[in-house]
Amino acid sequence: LIGEETIHCTAGGVWKPFVPLCKAILCPPPPVIENGKYTGGSTGDVPFGTRVIYECNADPERGRKFNLIGERTLQCISNQGGTGKWSAAAPRCELSASSLQCLPPTVPNGHKISEQGAPYLLNDTVVFHCDAGFSLRGSSQIRCSASGTWDPEVPTCEKACQPPPEILHGHHTGRNVGLLDPGTSVNYSCDLGYSLIGEETIHCTAGGVWKPFVPLCKAILCPPPPVIENGKYTGGSTGDVPFGTRVIYECNADPERGRTFNLIGERILQCISNQGGTGKWSAAAPRCELSASSLQCLPPTVPNGHKISEQGAPYLLNDTVVFHCDAGFSLRGSSQIRCSASGTWDPEVPTCEKACQPPPEIPHGHHTGRNVGLLDPGTSVNYSCDLGYSLIGEETIHCTAGGVWKPFVPLCKAILCPPPPVIENGKYTGGSTGDVPFGTRVIYECNADPERGRTFNLIGERILQCISNQGDTGKWSAAAPRCELSASSLQCLPPTVPNGHKISEQGAPYLLNDIVVFHCDAGFSLRGSSQIRCSASGTWDPEVPICEKACQPPPEIPHGHHTGRNVGLLDPGTSVNYSCDLGYSLIGEETIHCTAGGVWKPFVPLCKAILCPPPPVIENGKYTGGSTGDVPFGTRVIYECNADPERGRKFNLIGERTLQCISNQGGTGKWSAAAPRCELSASSLQCLPPTVPNGHKISEQGAPYLLNDTVVFHCDAGFSLRGSSQIRCSASGTWDPEVPTCEKACQPPPEIPHGHHTGRNVGLLDPGTSVNYSCDLGYSLIGEETIHCTAGGVWKPFVPLCKAILCPPPPVIENGKYTGGSTGHVPFGTRVIYECNADPERGRTFNLIGERILQCISNQGGTGKWSAAAPRCELSASSLQCLPPTVPNGHKISEQGAPYLLNDTVVFHCDAGFSLRGSSQIRCSASGTWDPEVPTCEKEASCEPIEEQLQLPSDGSPVVPVNSSCHEGYQLTGHVYKLCRNPEAGNRFWFQKIPLCKEVNCHLPEFIIGAHNVSTKKIYDFGAIFTLKCDEGYMLEGSPQSQCQEDHRWDPPLAVCKSLNYSSLLGSQGPLVLGGISLGTVLLILFAGIVLAIISKYKEGNYYTNENCKEVAIHLEAQADYNNDTYSFAT
Repeated sequence: LIGEETIHCTAGGVWKPFVPLCKAILCPPPPVIENGKYTGGSTGDVPFGTRVIYECNADPERGRKFNLIGERTLQCISNQGGTGKWSAAAPRCELSASSLQCLPPTVPNGHKISEQGAPYLLNDTVVFHCDAGFSLRGSSQIRCSASGTWDPEVPTCEKACQPPPEILHGHHTGRNVGLLDPGTSVNYSCDLGYSLIGEETIHCTAGGVWKPFVPLCKAILCPPPPVIENGKYTGGSTGDVPFGTRVIYECNADPERGRTFNLIGERILQCISNQGGTGKWSAAAPRCELSASSLQCLPPTVPNGHKISEQGAPYLLNDTVVFHCDAGFSLRGSSQIRCSASGTWDPEVPTCEKACQPPPEIPHGHHTGRNVGLLDPGTSVNYSCDLGYSLIGEETIHCTAGGVWKPFVPLCKAILCPPPPVIENGKYTGGSTGDVPFGTRVIYECNADPERGRTFNLIGERILQCISNQGDTGKWSAAAPRCELSASSLQCLPPTVPNGHKISEQGAPYLLNDIVVFHCDAGFSLRGSSQIRCSASGTWDPEVPICEKACQPPPEIPHGHHTGRNVGLLDPGTSVNYSCDLGYSLIGEETIHCTAGGVWKPFVPLCKAILCPPPPVIENGKYTGGSTGDVPFGTRVIYECNADPERGRKFNLIGERTLQCISNQGGTGKWSAAAPRCELSASSLQCLPPTVPNGHKISEQGAPYLLNDTVVFHCDAGFSLRGSSQIRCSASGTWDPEVPTCEKACQPPPEIPHGHHTGRNVGLLDPGTSVNYSCDLGYSLIGEETIHCTAGGVWKPFVPLCKAILCPPPPVIENGKYTGGSTGHVPFGTRVIYECNADPERGRTFNLIGERILQCISNQGGTGKWSAAAPRCELSASSLQCLPPTVPNGHKISEQGAPYLLNDTVVFHCDAGFSLRGSSQIRCSASGTWDPEVPTCEKEASCEPIEEQLQLPSDGSPVVPVNSSCHEGYQLTGHVYKLCRNPEAGNRFWFQKIPLCKEVNCHLPEFIIGAHNVSTKKIYDFGAIFTLKCDEGYMLEGSPQSQCQEDHRWDPPLAVCKSLNYSSLLGSQGPLVLGGISLGTVLLILFAGIVLAIISKYKEGNYYTNENCKEVAIHLEAQADYNNDTYSFAT
């Protein structure tokens, strides 16, 4: 199959991708073999299934015979990729071994001691011995092998070595009499005081010479003894001195100048040797130091300090001086120094550095330094913060030599935690909606729900505290708790187990933690747990078990056995393994399993006798002990070669003489080894004359070509040699390596516009050479990147081209334009700039959304594309308008009119007799359209009331829902049904199901102390969420968010804003002022707001019904009785 295997019918009614083709599978021409031929094929490609038969050529005139080695019949088959190939490698024709001979072996400096002479035939042996003074390297006995060479190689006789020479001042490990064999090693060493020059070890070579050169022993010398100032030595000389020499040092006397010197160091030095055999002195040379009687030190000075010792100049050896720093400075170094023997002060003269003031205090922190007195340079102080604060900056500061603290003094920042987590069905106290300080504690509790008979349990930590993590960031001490519904009404469904029964006494209802125990009926086995428990999720834990049917004992099989037992039932899931006796193989699965249906699966296996194919027939040989058909496991056959005394031929058996029928891993019979072969002796082996078209032989030897004859070839001008230039006639009667070919060379590869290649532009290139093409920037390669020089001297595949990369025309955008491009395709690298149109006449402006500049680039496939998606011009929101919406058979109930700007909303209501389809409220979106779409008012089915039909029908009359949900701010409390009949439709009856909706809203107080930025909206619909945020100076107490509930209350209750200065306000005299308004005024306004809210809440309710229908109030669920609540139908 050429193309895709699967094609698809597209939306355009076209099959894609293209329909594939079926192309005939062809094999290449059958391989040509030397000294042989084939029948059944052709010289060109051959079709699938073709069979060719090979046979070797007969050569009776030259007395030669060839044996076919390999598969005699080849068939054209297909590989996995659908390409034709031959079923096996081509066989070869090997010359028989009757004329095989080995060349007479020669060993210089040696002789044969075996009697056999030339000619040397297959398996003939020769034994050698070396002449006097020579040693044998290799094997003394060699054999003529099937390849016409000697095995092992012919040995050599190597010359022996004389005893190793003696050396002056040294000795060696060899003996001094008799010859030494090549390969012998000798080690040299020198006497004490001498070092070895050359290699320590020498070896006797095959030429009877010692290598490398014999080493020498050289005397070890030390350099002249070192000369010391104010001293001398005796016992040495001014030149190099021999190993072991000793010299004695002493200091000079100077009585005229009244000076004496002391010898410091080793008095006697000796010439010794290092590890490398070089001379060195045993120690460093000593020195002569002047005595201390006339030694002086310079007067010391310390800026910003003074001496407090009385001693003055001159300062002699061991004189001391003590220093003290001036006020405001600190001493660095030792206060006391001494005049040392070197004429310098020890330790060094100190310095007086400026001291530091006490380290500064920081708010909410403290340090380890003192608060009075100066501190010395180098002093370190550590800062830390109070509990609830983290350190910003370096913990440690240092007093510098300039009297300044560095680095900068750190700060202490308050640790804050995020707002406490809000939990479902619960609330907390003690926190706020913003970040809270370290140490704050919040207490969680679950909401009470007595009206609905529900209680919640708090799971987790009740109290959370704001603590600090390792990174000095605030975090809560634990995860927020959760409020879970109590388990008092939780029940599990009664469990049933087919083919089993309960053995526990407890029955339904099954409450939390109730337990049931099961047992299976006779003949069934329990899978799962026998005991299950009613869990908190209302399900059984673990799952309800099942009772599965047990299995009978597994069946026996002939010539095999299994691992199961033969009596009693076995549980489902039990596995049994089968195996066969020796000489039999298992047919089927080794393992079977007892299933839940009480059946063994898969099928029980069988044991089949292992058979080997008939023993292989060999040419010029036969076997005994087998038959012409398949033979059973364990059969042994013995092979032998035929005798041919009449024709004077003899055959040798090559390979295993005895074969046995054994089994492979897959249980199939096979022979223990490959069949042997009978090879003719090599006495008449020849190779056919080789020919090389477009080439010639440059060796002089001609036909006949016998074993190991060689031929050398050279190609004609303009052709290149593929293969080896020299070939040899091998023991198989073929040339080794194969005869080479002369292939035509290629001209330099052609140049292409806007591209280049990796080949050279002068001289011919050999077949097989590859050249890579590439294109300049902005061009893509059309064709193959790599071309090859073929054996015909032609470049293939075709030379590629470089095609300019083009991008499609720049995208046109609505309400905008671009510059820099054209309406047609544009070249690689082109840049276009987009801008939005100006529309001053209509008062509209547009904003460019996206990339302003696009560039033509290339994708990985070499196709042009734009660097980004085209931008768009969006109308600015200031002038965005939506068209006035109209709803036939309906009307707007919101006050807002045209023009309709962004986010304006419109609310619709249908006229009597019509039902609303869609959303009653729509919004003007950023696209200038209504979201969701404008609704429609559809006419209700005409309906006549039937006074006597007051209940839901039991005869299956249809129920038609008029609407399924309530408007925003209303809650579904049940349904009412209208029983209808349409006389125009044959008095067909049906029920209209209409939702019953209750208006639900919650009120906000007129004023919230401490929160002036509250929304002006005072009434919130059911489900709405109100968020409270306190003004600066007030702290939130309670949950920041409350939701309007169906009982007109907020859950959790509305939070309050508590003044942080509450106590100070209570203690002040006069009226309490909040935000410029007296407390009395605030209370008066708050009271008036509450009265108005109560009056609006207790207004009369109305029911709306269809005048043509009888209303039947059928409540599907129990509802709480709310007096004076307003109800209305959704329609």
